[in-house]
Amino acid sequence: MKRLTATLVTSIATISLASAAASPGDTLSKAYLDATSHWLFGRTKLAERSLRQVAAQSVSTVEQASAKELLLDEFYFRPGKYRQYLHLADSLNFGANFYGTAKLLAQQPPLQINLTGDSLQLPFKLKNKAHVVVTVLMNGKPVRLAVDTGAQLTGISNRAAQKSGVKKLVDTEIENYNQKTVPAWLGLADSLR
Repeated sequence: MKRLTATLVTSIATISLASAAASPGDTLSKAYLDATSHWLFGRTKLAERSLRQVAAQSVSTVEQASAKELLLDEFYFRPGKYRQYLHLADSLNFGANFYGTAKLLAQQPPLQINLTGDSLQLPFKLKNKAHVVVTVLMNGKPVRLAVDTGAQLTGISNRAAQKSGVKKLVDTEIENYNQKTVPAWLGLADSLR
């Protein structure tokens, strides 16, 4: 199991480095492998501390860039800590992936999540035996959404966004499932129930 874990961590670390333009033959430091291992296995406090150290002290500029990207994206942008994301990106002097988007979202009211218990149950339908579909109220209007637990973003159609009154923040482009860049826009819903 230890060998499989090391292989998996090395694979994840290599994938992460691929976006930072690693060259064939580059080796990964123990500090970088440890940091990505902590992140992969949910040891978030240790991962954040380790990634900060790699970002500041690694002799490899590729590892530094990859650690900065992982740190900013996974620990600050995805959890919605936009002001901290901007501050850290500025302090690291790093051209972060989502800097412009974070700047827009930091100006919005903070996200509020209110759960009455420690779990949430939603009735759902299996559409064509492939996709879990739930009906939610977005800004008080019913909208059907496909649930994708691995998705990094939530996408809805222009029609559903307009019907439910989603506020348009900025035009952008996204890569679809065919790796084709298509026009899109970033929006903000006031409520989702």
